[in-house]
Parts: sequence; structure tokens; C-alpha cells
Amino acid sequence: MGRNVILTGILLVLIVGIFVFVWPTMYRYDHIRGRGFVFPVRVHRITGATEVLYLGGWKKVSNGQISDTEDRSPPEVSNKVPADELSRLNGQASIKRGLSRGDYIEADIYNGSSWVIKTVTIRLAFENESKHESFSRDYSLSPASTFNGEVKPLHAARFSERLGFTLEPGQTWRWNLVAATGHPAIGSTSKRDLISPFNKQIKVARHSYAVRATHSQR
Repeated sequence: MGRNVILTGILLVLIVGIFVFVWPTMYRYDHIRGRGFVFPVRVHRITGATEVLYLGGWKKVSNGQISDTEDRSPPEVSNKVPADELSRLNGQASIKRGLSRGDYIEADIYNGSSWVIKTVTIRLAFENESKHESFSRDYSLSPASTFNGEVKPLHAARFSERLGFTLEPGQTWRWNLVAATGHPAIGSTSKRDLISPFNKQIKVARHSYAVRATHSQR
């Protein structure tokens, strides 16, 4: 009789352990958004501890606040540069004669924005008056004169890309910078400004989780 009680108790402990630590996992996962970035968030199902995933790993949140004393740099993923920052890019473009692979577009771009630029999109409009033809194409150009493939704020670089054909005699063209990709430069905005939107979302997420947990226990 006593042995059966012990075995039953052990079995119950194992079942509870499986439900708590194995299924559906120790953490409940969510995410927060801020300044064009998405950060994974996990909440411990028992303690309620919240962590945010950065490039350096999971960072704990204390009292609903992410500490700004440590490095909390946003992931350096490419995002579309906002229009107000895009207007601060300017430069000159030219079409160079290629030897065997056709002509190529070359643009010297100055980055006057607060973003690190990784690519620029240039729209080329071609016209041939003698043939009454006109067409346009968009080209995505990457830096050809930088070591790490990106252009920091207040720096200039040369971007280039193959044209895909050779200009014909009498064919004219014009260009326009229509888009760019990159990420905000670290230091262009204070860490507190970068972190503050996340703190609010974390508080909301934790409150929402606490409410759902309370209802589930009833």
C-alpha cells in the first residue's frame, strides 16, 4: 500500500514536471517592434522574467525596463531608408564603357543622412530620338569602394552595377536616386531613445500575459 502511494506520488511529480518544464516549454514567446526592427521576447512561465533577444544574446529586463548601461545595438539588418533620410543622399552618375560585359553605371554618392547605407536604387531613363524609343530601368547598386560594403554617415563612396547592354549612338539617358537600404547608425540616436519604445511594449506584453495567465488559472 505504502509503495503504491510513493509510486503514484512520483508519477504525479513526473507528469507535472513534463507539463511545466517540457510542454509547452518553459517560455512563452512574443516580439516587440521599434524603429523598423523586430526583437524576439520570451517570458518565463513560472517566474515571469522577461528577456529580449539582441545580437549578443538574450538580455534580461528588470522592472519592465531594459538597462541602457550595456550595449543594446539594434540588429544591423538592411531596411528601407526613410524618405527624409533618403533626400540627404546626393551625387553624380556616369555610364562607363565596358570591355566585354557591356556598359556599367557608376555613381559617386555622398551619404549626408544619419543611416549607414548598404545599397542604393537608381532609376535610369533612356531615350533614342532617332528611333523614337524610350524606356526606364531600376538598378540596385552596392558600394564598390568600401571594404565592408557599407557607407557611414558623412562619408562618400562609389557604387556600380552592370548596365546589361551597350548604349547605342544617339541614345541619351538621365538618372534619379529612388531608394536605398541600410540601418540607423549607432550613436545617431541616443540609446535611451532607441530603448524607450521597447520598454512600453514590454510592459504591455507582460501585463497581457499576466491577465491571460490569471484567467487560465480560474
